[in-house]
Amino acid sequence: MAKVDLFLSLEESLSNKLGPKWAKTAKWLSGQLIKAIKDDDLAKVDKLLSAVKTENLYKGEHEYLKQISLSALLLGATQVTPDAKNTHIAKLGKVPPIIAPALKQMKALMGEADKAVRKELERTVQKALAQRDKVEKADIVKTLDEIVRQGADQAGKGMINITASLHTSRLSAYGFLAEADATGLTRYAITEQLDNRICPVCRTMHGKTFDVPQAFERLDRVLQVDDPEELKVIAPWVKQNQDNISRIQNMTESDLVGAGMSTPPYHPGCRGLLVKTENVPALTVPVPLAPLSRVPNISVPRTTYKDIRNQKANIKLEGTLKQNEVEEAWNKMFPGVTPDIVSKELSDMSSILGDKVVGTFEARINPVLTLRSKSKDLRTEMVRTLRHTNRGLHVSHDLLKMPEGSQGRGAAKELLSTQMAMYEKLGVKSITLEANIDVGGYAWAKYGFTPYTAEWVQLKSRLKGVWEYMDVPDSVKASLAKIMLSEDPKAIWALADITHPYRDTTVGKYLLLKKAWIGGIDLSDTESMNRFKAYTR
Repeated sequence: MAKVDLFLSLEESLSNKLGPKWAKTAKWLSGQLIKAIKDDDLAKVDKLLSAVKTENLYKGEHEYLKQISLSALLLGATQVTPDAKNTHIAKLGKVPPIIAPALKQMKALMGEADKAVRKELERTVQKALAQRDKVEKADIVKTLDEIVRQGADQAGKGMINITASLHTSRLSAYGFLAEADATGLTRYAITEQLDNRICPVCRTMHGKTFDVPQAFERLDRVLQVDDPEELKVIAPWVKQNQDNISRIQNMTESDLVGAGMSTPPYHPGCRGLLVKTENVPALTVPVPLAPLSRVPNISVPRTTYKDIRNQKANIKLEGTLKQNEVEEAWNKMFPGVTPDIVSKELSDMSSILGDKVVGTFEARINPVLTLRSKSKDLRTEMVRTLRHTNRGLHVSHDLLKMPEGSQGRGAAKELLSTQMAMYEKLGVKSITLEANIDVGGYAWAKYGFTPYTAEWVQLKSRLKGVWEYMDVPDSVKASLAKIMLSEDPKAIWALADITHPYRDTTVGKYLLLKKAWIGGIDLSDTESMNRFKAYTR
């Protein structure tokens, strides 16, 4: 309970800092509105309402907001590393980079809040106008004063509280995930406050567990968004009706991730926090949680420290490690696979890229293998990160940059085909990536990758104002309409496959070029893998 008290105190501190500034604004505004209403000067009322700008509350508060943001990050991080001074965030010695976009998002949300504040003030004015003709002349000022001052004060404070809650909640979650990622924690759980204020959604989400890397990538993307409309798509509020609660109860972990529910907040004022999986308190009415799957304890041939050192042309180690620690870490991550197998695959990748690919193996509690290549002229660059999760070996395609023309000559297909073959030997279960804003949005769909559900919804929203106005045959337009109605992210394949000519390319390619999205591929999904293999032949 202590942690949530700290969390709520951060929200309250932020609200209390901005609240008095709004109170001062509201006092002046209500006085002007009362005078305009009394004089029946509705043009001035409209002018006053149009001039409302809650984002002005941030002027002169930048340093304070940075400190509150840092406190929220540290609060989340201390759920992993209890001593704040020992967290990776504290050891940075500087303001974490995520704070700048998070504050930009907060200001954008307050700018959007102006609409809600103006709408509430309009209702207040209408109420005041309705009462104006019902009271004695001597009581007009008193009546208007009571209505307008109360309405103006509450309208702004409400939006300040919501924005403060969103900001601190997301940064607290980010702080936890950043610390978890830095310390090798692979799974986490959501804990909610189990009292009579808990909502049905939070009660349902209490105790749900998720993978750290995937959630970290997603939340980092969410905090970079400063368009309120885009934010509504990528991180929407969860509906509280019974039908939706029942649907959430039956959703798999993958479904919840796709719906953008891997981290709170789920609604304004949400009190959910991220914690280690062993730190989740039981519900009053116990709800059995699915047990976490474990890496099988398989007896495999031992890989020696000497074996790994002999592959130093391709694989190197981070730090100084004891022989038995390296052996155990390697065998835990790649049971039955010796370093020479990985080394050969890296040599093949080097031949395709024309630059050496080096694997860096970090032997720790949760070992990580990073594959990296970078040419001297920076025209070629690749980064792949392999790590174990409770659901199996996972790969993150962090970066792929190749010279213009090489992808058209088939180098990208050959490289990815080689990598996929290696992944299958290693027992990789899934791959995630961010399709870049150049050709990635189209190319990865051709390879059989799909966006997460929330990303697919967002992508369709961005395409809506484009495909509807394309000068194409009715049959093509009908196909596009059908695709855009589909809730299945695999529908992006059909979109990429539309080959009707359009502006020196095809309809599918035209729509998906320069469209970024986050997604991945499940190597156990036959349909996805068949598409990948067909395209890379």
